[in-house]
Amino acid sequence: MVIYGGELFSPLASQHLGLIVPAPPLSWLPELPEPLRKRPIALHSRREAGAYPDRVFFKPADDKWFAAGVYASGAALPLAAEAVVDIGEIAGADLAVVEANPAQKSALYGADPDAVLTVLAALFAVT
Repeated sequence: MVIYGGELFSPLASQHLGLIVPAPPLSWLPELPEPLRKRPIALHSRREAGAYPDRVFFKPADDKWFAAGVYASGAALPLAAEAVVDIGEIAGADLAVVEANPAQKSALYGADPDAVLTVLAALFAVT
């Protein structure tokens, strides 16, 4: 049996069904022999990449926290996003923490975007 699902479906389905979903290690591409990748590829931490002085293509290896693309230097990479905590109302149990996500992966779940941004701006005193 073959099941295809997105990045959220596969881990949940595999846990529920007791299946193992294999994933390549983050280092698989840089470790391929050069004749197969035909270009230099390096895996760096955000700090190491930020020190890179030249114009280069950067792509996050995991947890897509910035857009892949050509940046003037590593210093031009966006800073890591802040953890965002999703809170929901649980029927008969008041409010509860649902999960934590990087800010760029958080959704408004049908909420009014203007209202959400107003609350966040007030909470963090953003002007």
